[in-house]
Order: sequence, then C-alpha cells, then structure tokens
Amino acid sequence: MRIGFIGAGKVGTAFGIYLKGKGITVKGYFSRSNASCIKAALRTESNSYCDLKHLAEESDILFITTSDDQIEAVINKLCCDSLLRSGQLIVHMSGALPSTILSPAKAFGCYVYSLHPLQAFASIDQSVIALSDTYFCLEGDQEKISILEDILLRCENIYFKLKPEQKVLYHASACMLSNYLVTLIHSGLKLMDKIDIDSTTAFKAMLPLINSTIQNVTDFGTENALTGPISRGDTRIVAKQLEEINAVSKDQLDLYACMAAETLKLARLSKLRDNHNTEELKSLIESFL
Repeated sequence: MRIGFIGAGKVGTAFGIYLKGKGITVKGYFSRSNASCIKAALRTESNSYCDLKHLAEESDILFITTSDDQIEAVINKLCCDSLLRSGQLIVHMSGALPSTILSPAKAFGCYVYSLHPLQAFASIDQSVIALSDTYFCLEGDQEKISILEDILLRCENIYFKLKPEQKVLYHASACMLSNYLVTLIHSGLKLMDKIDIDSTTAFKAMLPLINSTIQNVTDFGTENALTGPISRGDTRIVAKQLEEINAVSKDQLDLYACMAAETLKLARLSKLRDNHNTEELKSLIESFL
C-alpha cells in the first residue's frame, strides 16, 4: 500500500520516518509549506509534491496530518476537485476529532478513519524514537480497517479501537494527563519562585520526585501510589499549606484546593478507606474553594 501525507509538520514527518523504518512505502508529501514538504520528503526518501492531485493519484492511503482546524478544509478540497477514487483510505491523525469529519469522501467510495498516536510531538527526532512504544487509538469504517491494523501490527504498536462518539472523552483524558501535567508542573514551580528558588533550579530539584511518582503509579497503581499529607489525613499540614498559598497567590490557591479535593476522593479509595475523620479535612478544603 502506497502512503501519502497531506501536511509535513512534526506529526506527519515523524510518522512517515517511522513507517519507512518499518519497511512501509511512503510515497511522499504535499504541504502548504514547500520547505517543510521538501524536508519531510528528504527524511523519508520519498517525493515532494507540488500539487495535491498527483499525490492523491499515487496514494492508496492518504494521511491528513495538518492542524485540526484544517482537516475539514482539506477533505472538502479533495472532494470538490474530485481528487479521490473508490477504495482509497482517508485517515486523519487528530486526537480530538472523529473519523466522521471525513465523511464527504465516502461519496467517492473511500473509507474514512482516525488514527491517533498517544504521544506529545515536541520534536521530530524524539518523536520517531518514542513511536516504537506509543499506543494508538483507531476508529472508523469497519470495512478495510484491517489494513490499518496490519500496519500497526507490522510496526509492533499496541492499539485500541473506539467508536466515533467516544473520541471527545478520550482526547480530554489525554489532555489531562499530558497538557495539564505541564500546567501543574508550571504552577508548582511558581510557588517555588515565591521562596526565591528560580524555576530552573526548582525543576531540577523536583524532577526526581516527579519521575519517582510516575514510577510508583506504574508499579502500584494510582490508589496505592498516593503519598503526602492528604493520604495520611493530616488536616493540620493541609490547613497550613492552604493558608500560606492564600497569602501569596490567589490563582495558585484555586488550583491547589481543586487538586486537594480530588486527592481526598482518591485517598478515600485506599489510604483513608478506614479513616472516619476525613470529614474535617473535606470541610477544610471546601472552605477554600
């Protein structure tokens, strides 16, 4: 199967390099940016297309790897210019959008899918390396879906299949665990700045703690990995923290109190399951929300 990419950014380029490394034919790229198109083609030893028509003609599978807000425009262009043919697979790689956004292509006898790698594409080279351990989410037409499954199996990637209507919650979960983790780290570093420890030094100091926490979740699961004053039911310590944060940063207080409330719910599942004195801690936290 010949694979073509519409969009030559980090996702399209990294995935193309990854597929080529697995012996899968990458036909080439089309992009609004000629420079990025040429770079992606060079990295994959494929072709840089100046027009969409020729890429579509020479591809059995078209991956749309543009930004999310351009996917609909791309599929409309392909359809309006009659660039598609029966039997082609049209695949976008957005985590947020379902395959149904590609539905206009079905009028041409195409099959539509979304294939999303659970990875943050910060750089091309790092992403190519990380893709070997990346899980994928696949959804779309049942006919021909085995072709994409075979590609993932050949690449030895684990995947799970969703229904189109499940994509929103799937992506929200990914945002919480990836994007908002960055926000949480940033917020913690801002508190360190309040005691005159700069963010660079603070992050270096906190990184082993962050890594060990992730490792604990890996080894023991979320319920048993939880540590800290809330997991011990230490109302006195939590009260002092809330009061001090309230004195220096109202913005940080909102986040801390919300996280504390959710952490208490988690602690009650395991660490504080048999502790009957959690209502005082609950009332304390709620008084700052």
